Amino acid sequence: METGQPVVAVEGDSAFEFSGMELETICRYGLPVVVVILNNVGVYRGDGVNPRVRRLLTHHPHAHGPARAAHRERTGRGQRVAVSMQDAVLNLCRVKLRDQQRLERVGYLEEYPQYPNGTFTDVVPRGGNAGGGGQPGWVLKCKGWEEDPNADIYFTLQEQDWGPTCQALVKPEWIDDPAYSTAQARQPHIFDIFAEIERWLAGKTKYEAVDILRRYGVPCAPVLSMKEIAHDPALRSSGTVEEVEHKERGTYLTVGSPIEFTGFTPAITGSPLLGEHTDEVLASLGYSEEQIAALHEKKVVVSHD
Repeated sequence: METGQPVVAVEGDSAFEFSGMELETICRYGLPVVVVILNNVGVYRGDGVNPRVRRLLTHHPHAHGPARAAHRERTGRGQRVAVSMQDAVLNLCRVKLRDQQRLERVGYLEEYPQYPNGTFTDVVPRGGNAGGGGQPGWVLKCKGWEEDPNADIYFTLQEQDWGPTCQALVKPEWIDDPAYSTAQARQPHIFDIFAEIERWLAGKTKYEAVDILRRYGVPCAPVLSMKEIAHDPALRSSGTVEEVEHKERGTYLTVGSPIEFTGFTPAITGSPLLGEHTDEVLASLGYSEEQIAALHEKKVVVSHD
């Protein structure tokens, strides 16, 4: 914004849901920002045979966000933007709302671990460790899990990555085995597959396992404790976690800006003290030094000494 140059923000759909304040600022000040939203289906590429992918990308509700943001520029009329916390949080339930309707229509949900050997009620089951979204996933134990409750990785079995996954696990015979070669064939014994993966993980820390699996393009990640997040070198270097200075309490950790710009880096600073900028704000509003002193004398305002 400091340069005055147009900005293109590329965000995942989940990140977009938490951008309410940024979008309100964009709309209020008519900033030259175009927001491009990638739905998870665009990232995961679906299963290669499902036409639902194209429809979701075309009709995803977030696709209309940039159009609303440009309304004032096109029409000359502004809009009052209101976003309630409840509505924003419930928006995260859109996939489960979809699943509830599917469940009511067919009586089961293929990507949930209850299928096909378990039972379904008339309510979408709690996800637990399941990945959801049509991609089976689970939290799997790694070396040291007996003493460390966070010695886990999250592992996802994606259709298009099945071959590389088998190669990484040294299970090449699974690639073309009819009992394993498709997502539908794997689902009846999905937990047997996860158990086999855990046996492969038994001699590896979560970081060692992820380093190996990433070389094969297998989607996975270590389960991090808050202590690991706070001290993770990659999160520090990327600015995701920042150490800032407070004028009275010393240094503390906070989150950085989730949006990256090529032209500048947002400064993450400590919070101001109570009344620290009172005189400055009043002066910017046209109050004279004498008027500000009078307000202090009458205890109308307070400044931090």
